[in-house]
Amino acid sequence: LKRDEHGNPSRRKARYCARGDTYSAGPDVPVFAPTAPWATVRALLSIACANKWYVKTFDVAAAFTSVDRTGLPDLWLRPPPGLGYSPGQAFHLKKNLYGFAHSPRAFYDDYTAFVLNLRFERCAYDKTLFRRQTPLG
Repeated sequence: LKRDEHGNPSRRKARYCARGDTYSAGPDVPVFAPTAPWATVRALLSIACANKWYVKTFDVAAAFTSVDRTGLPDLWLRPPPGLGYSPGQAFHLKKNLYGFAHSPRAFYDDYTAFVLNLRFERCAYDKTLFRRQTPLG
């Protein structure tokens, strides 16, 4: 429940989290997503500090839910109890939810496509590291 500046209820807000323990990804759905090693993170932060670059972060957990499911297998969810849906009805997901095994992989694939579209190159040794060389070096 969200409240306004006077403490009055202004709107209801909830986040639906899937029960990942009841989900099976199936044999044809890739679920492995590489994670950045701490050595890579430390090296990038060191280079940024040495060059006085502006470092910006983003909320990866929130980014999981913004990934479009186009091209991924259909995913259906039973509505949570208490919302007034019939027992035979289901939600067809267009975006990812927290708790699914394939959410990190879907985010990684979406992010990789975005970065490669900006003409970055993926490092051969660390799949989470991308670089781009400009004419200035």
